Amino acid sequence: TANMGDSALVVIRAGVCVHETEDMQYSFNAPYQLTTQPQSGYMMPANSKTTEFQVEAGDVVLVGSDGLFDNLFISDIAQVVAAQPSASSQELATQLKDIAMNVAKDKRAESPFAQRAKAAGYFYEGGKPDDVSVVVARVMQRV
Repeated sequence: TANMGDSALVVIRAGVCVHETEDMQYSFNAPYQLTTQPQSGYMMPANSKTTEFQVEAGDVVLVGSDGLFDNLFISDIAQVVAAQPSASSQELATQLKDIAMNVAKDKRAESPFAQRAKAAGYFYEGGKPDDVSVVVARVMQRV
């Protein structure tokens, strides 16, 4: 994988996150941003953080924007995936998007964004309103 900024990729196996990409941020809520035109304060594609991970049949690979990961804990995402082993990728993506958008509107929710804000010395409660993008893929057995 190659990742930059605060979008992420996670791999869920048997209800547990076994791999996740790492955020790249200058500071709290200030993610690196990618550009092909070098400017001050922007990063080039070559600066992406790359990792390799071996997936297995049955794994669920999930890619999401910060709107997903600012509002849902990875452990909660893994629980949603594990609770619906026969759900399609589309169904899981839609459900996770809907849950994240509901948390984003909840001013009292305990969210990952609120936790990180507090850890950085800010007062923040609730979810974080944002757009939410989610892509889900299931790893299948090779036939």
